[in-house]
Amino acid sequence: MDATATALLVTVVGAATTTMTALITQSRIDRSRREDRREEERRLMDERFLQERQEALGARRSQYAVLNTSARQYLTALSDYAHALGRGSAGERTAREASQLEHARAAYRDCYAELQLTLPEPLLADVRTMNRSLNATYGVLIRLTHGMARTGETVEGARLHIAGLWNELGELRAGLRADLAD
Repeated sequence: MDATATALLVTVVGAATTTMTALITQSRIDRSRREDRREEERRLMDERFLQERQEALGARRSQYAVLNTSARQYLTALSDYAHALGRGSAGERTAREASQLEHARAAYRDCYAELQLTLPEPLLADVRTMNRSLNATYGVLIRLTHGMARTGETVEGARLHIAGLWNELGELRAGLRADLAD
């Protein structure tokens, strides 16, 4: 092989090596960029997931707070009405307490209707039980008001049942808190 051919071969090999090195380097840069993009997409998806989870938790917390508030107001109104019946109050005072009871009952009913669509089944079963108990007590008080009480229904019995409902609400609240902690 003469010097010209050797020089030409060295030049070709040198140029090919330089070109290959540039191609390999560019390929590695492209791969690194793709991996960085995928990592960034994963990070954004994780952030979005956490944000959605926090928003859902906030919405549940808000619903549970509204349920607790409306159930407490309903129970307070039931208790006030039972005390008014027990005192034999008549007229404007009883009418005001009856109106407060109806407003509290309506607010609770609206809250309960919304929760029926969103609560997980185990909690919904507990809320249904509470709902039945509240409405049964309401029914007793209304029957007592209209002189249509069933056998064994008394104002004192309604008061005792209301006292038990406060405990039931406390248990329900504990279940709601546990759901938020999960």
